[in-house]
Amino acid sequence: MIIIALFGCGQSIIFAQEIKSDSLYLSLNEKDYLAYIALHAKSEENYKMYPTENMWTFLKLDTRSGKVWQVQYSVNSDAHGQAIINDTDLTLGTNDKAGRFELYPTQNMYNFLLLDKSTGMVAQIQWSMNEEHRGLVKIISY
Repeated sequence: MIIIALFGCGQSIIFAQEIKSDSLYLSLNEKDYLAYIALHAKSEENYKMYPTENMWTFLKLDTRSGKVWQVQYSVNSDAHGQAIINDTDLTLGTNDKAGRFELYPTQNMYNFLLLDKSTGMVAQIQWSMNEEHRGLVKIISY
């Protein structure tokens, strides 16, 4: 009985503790639950868009396969579209779950690093308006 009473008190103490965040009160358990949902919702994205320093250019990443496209938008109807940067499935047919790949910008506006979060493989992605200058180079592969 004493153990049950202590366990019940401990639970009510945990649920009663609150954290103030931007004038929004959440119990610790609610806060942890919301963080868990946000983390898992983010990791389930099949495609992500990454801005470049060029206001008209984004990179589109298939987070399951590592395929990358350069996406150009415009206020003129003739200057938009997308071009392939990497059309090779980098998973080699294994574990193509959403969120596996992530892009990271570098200090060179035309280059991003592509990380395979499952294997640690890193590749350099280079975008360009000139097709000959677009592509992928593996830096570290396992």
